[in-house]
Amino acid sequence: MTGNAFKKEIKNFIKRVKSIMSPEEVVFGEILFNNCDCQILSQSALSIDFLVDSDEINLPVEYSLLIDEVEQKINIIPESAKERPGWNRFAYACLLQYEAELMLLDSKEPVEHKKYTRKGMIKRVLDERRLKAEKADYRIQWANNIYGDHILINEQGIRYKILLRDFENETGYSDSPDARLNKLGTTKHIMFAFRQLKNNPDLFNRLDKTYPFIEIYCDPLNDYKITWFYPHPLPVKEQVLISRYFKKKKYIEDAEVDVFLTFLEQAQEHENVCIRPEVREKIERKFEKLMLDDLQKVHQPDYSQINADLFPYQKEGVNFVLFRKSAIIADEMGLGKTIQAIAAGVLKRQIFGFKKCLIVCPATLKSHWKKE
Repeated sequence: MTGNAFKKEIKNFIKRVKSIMSPEEVVFGEILFNNCDCQILSQSALSIDFLVDSDEINLPVEYSLLIDEVEQKINIIPESAKERPGWNRFAYACLLQYEAELMLLDSKEPVEHKKYTRKGMIKRVLDERRLKAEKADYRIQWANNIYGDHILINEQGIRYKILLRDFENETGYSDSPDARLNKLGTTKHIMFAFRQLKNNPDLFNRLDKTYPFIEIYCDPLNDYKITWFYPHPLPVKEQVLISRYFKKKKYIEDAEVDVFLTFLEQAQEHENVCIRPEVREKIERKFEKLMLDDLQKVHQPDYSQINADLFPYQKEGVNFVLFRKSAIIADEMGLGKTIQAIAAGVLKRQIFGFKKCLIVCPATLKSHWKKE
């Protein structure tokens, strides 16, 4: 049976199952599926194994759907703890989960969301922020010049620092979390401030037009590289400082960040140089990575405290994670990602002296983690 024919037969089989179940069990099965209470553990051509973890049951239960395909017809038999309980809400939720997984594997299946080009995506997210800015009820404590730093206060009373750098393209600086990640050069807070200034000529004319300082920041429009900005001629002393580290460019490459620490020290002598906190954080991350790289060269992980025999590929995964602040273990299902993560946590405790490890996982995996 072809893939499309198989999926069609699954749909027909679901209809047959619904016809023999009580309406109440069908509804509760759909609720279990919608709440993501069942998860596929493994699958083969003959069976699919699930873990069902719901508020209705004290402990997670493993279910299997046994597939019997005869003469272009499919028969699926639910099984739990080697018993065949028939079609109940839990087995039905597993069946719906299996159908959903099959749909995800089909690239020809119609996709509900739109596909965007990069330019289209940028336009969409800018439009979303612009709409939020138009509806926002913010207050601004204006600085003494049009650029900033202005203080924006949102509806919850949270304060953000705003600088309006480019009035033509409406880009600027904000210390909000969104500005650190979105690579747009603007946020809804910045858009709101531009809108207020442009709609209030008296306010615009009243404010000074001198850029308040030489700004050193991480440019979101250039992969957050350390950049300097000052629209006026640089004073001689500051020109010497800038040229020493930036040469003739407006930014420095990430590979040169480690030599920028002395710039921070020398910039303290210049009151008109403003270094954004993100710059210091980027330099700290660079030195932290160099330290971890050096530690990895000399440290040999000790697996004696791990109560399991790890395969070579698992040790390779642990070693990959061990000397990084963040990493993803993306092995296939069933290859032992959990024990790799546990081993990495134990070894990090040995090396770095960590006291606790916080595990964030779906509720369906809690028993699995506890078992491991």
